[in-house]
Order: sequence, then structure tokens, then C-alpha cells
Amino acid sequence: MLQVYPNPHPPNCPWHSSADLLGAPNIKWCETTLCAWISEPANTWSNLLYLVSALALYLACQHYRLLFQPGRAPIPSRA
Repeated sequence: MLQVYPNPHPPNCPWHSSADLLGAPNIKWCETTLCAWISEPANTWSNLLYLVSALALYLACQHYRLLFQPGRAPIPSRA
């Protein structure tokens, strides 16, 4: 059975048309949904830590890959 959830955004909010097109969220989180571009600020800011951590890990791996390429010694060898 298909359940229909009400759109949490009023018609003048930026996300109202997206919620109509893609469907409203199927769960009510603890935080109140605001009428703004960031509709759940605490949820957004807490999730940004994961994005910053992922970017730092990616950059560290790229740095490591450049330093230790196969066939290239990281320390100059004596011939």
C-alpha cells in the first residue's frame, strides 16, 4: 500500500516544488523543518563533518600516491 506523506514545506519555500516532484520525506526527524535553503540546520552541519573528513582522507591518499609511486623509491638510492 502506497503511503502519502504531507509536504513539510509551505508553498513559498525553496524546497516545496522538489518535495512535490520527488516526494516528501518518509520520516519525521527530531528537528523542525524550516522554510530556508538549509531546512534542517543541525542535521546539515553535523553531516558536514563527514564530508570534510572524506575530503581530507582523499587528499592524504593523493599525496601518499604521488610520493610512493611504483618503481620510484621515496628515498634516493645509492648506485
